[in-house]
Amino acid sequence: MIQVSPPDKHGFCSLGVSVDISKAATETAKTVIAQVNVNMPRTHGDGIIPINKIHSFVEGHLPLHEHFSEEPSDIELAIGKNVACLVEDGATLQMGIGAIPNAVLTCLTSHKDLGIHTEMFSDGVMELVQKGIITGIHKKKHPGKIVSGFVMGTRKLYDFIDDNPEVSMLDIGYINDPHVIRKTQKSQRSIPQLK
Repeated sequence: MIQVSPPDKHGFCSLGVSVDISKAATETAKTVIAQVNVNMPRTHGDGIIPINKIHSFVEGHLPLHEHFSEEPSDIELAIGKNVACLVEDGATLQMGIGAIPNAVLTCLTSHKDLGIHTEMFSDGVMELVQKGIITGIHKKKHPGKIVSGFVMGTRKLYDFIDDNPEVSMLDIGYINDPHVIRKTQKSQRSIPQLK
């Protein structure tokens, strides 16, 4: 079972916050059952599914799970500052979820024209986009786009990605393909650490 946005006037649903493995699952499954949820944002990228590819629909309009980040500790902030010093302007980042990636994002406020090509992103990425720090203009692949497989954060983040052409939600196999990653400009990673 997948969760989708309601169909649009053209008969297409969106996988919304979770295109990552859901796209491949819908393409290989013999039967696709979709829970239609009005709270699911409609996203751009690979996650658009025609209703004729869905065998059965159920409605379930529950709020999406929200993940609230805690303020980084002094130690996490110190690590974030050290990592941020290694990030060049124009770098394309892969960010995870957890205390350390959030601390790194907090410390990138003096950088310019960063890009995002990542499995997932959270509110910290959105905040840097809104401050003009993440623009993606130097990316060789998908310039000007935030490329991600899934999103985890607050309702504010889900509203930010809703019908936002700057955000491209893509299949995780593509996002993690080493040949694709190699073609991104100044690609740098922040290893995710859950806490």
